[in-house]
Amino acid sequence: MVSNFVKEGSFPTNITSLEIGSLRVDDFGQLPSPLEWGLHKLSSLTALQLHGQEWPWEDTVSFPEEEMFLPTSLVTLSIRHFRNLERLSYEEFQNLTSLQRLDIQGCPRLASFPKEGLPPSLLYLQIYSCPELVTFPEQGFPPSLLSLTIGERNPILKQKCEKGKEYWPIIQHIPQVSMEKLPYSLLPPLAIFTHFYKGFVVVVETNFRMYACSSSKLHCQFLHLFSR
Repeated sequence: MVSNFVKEGSFPTNITSLEIGSLRVDDFGQLPSPLEWGLHKLSSLTALQLHGQEWPWEDTVSFPEEEMFLPTSLVTLSIRHFRNLERLSYEEFQNLTSLQRLDIQGCPRLASFPKEGLPPSLLYLQIYSCPELVTFPEQGFPPSLLSLTIGERNPILKQKCEKGKEYWPIIQHIPQVSMEKLPYSLLPPLAIFTHFYKGFVVVVETNFRMYACSSSKLHCQFLHLFSR
């Protein structure tokens, strides 16, 4: 059951990739807050993808939330469809010292990056369908950044990035800048995931097996997908 799976310390400590979809609380009753999931204990976790359409992130304004600690081992972080997200928290992002790839998609109210900047380890940044995001960090981007992708539905930001415009001096040092549709090849290499009718799934990848747990009433069971 998802309710057992997300309890603090209940994730297998050797998982390397984790994707968490929208969980239907009415299917399971009260579930623990993400602050209680113990994600910071997953020292092998390198890729995390979060979908925020419903609980527990449907009302999230700032991410990560205060006292929600993410594992410092993260290399790839994907934040998708957080409909009320307005800002990214510098206090928590600065602890992600291994982060190389940040993917932000479908956050219609996201208006700003941390003014202090993004982690100095960042190599790839992708922004897609965040129309209110019209400014870059005041400190600019880290010199390490190799690729910046600004996809559809970001018209103002794309205009500011044109040669000779306001943000051109900030991005001209970046080796690869794309203002087109988000290429599939650039999507972060996260765990395989499956969608069921009226529910997402939670998928984790360990060094040995891949598992999935459905959030739909019809699939409230722990599924063994395959063994490696």
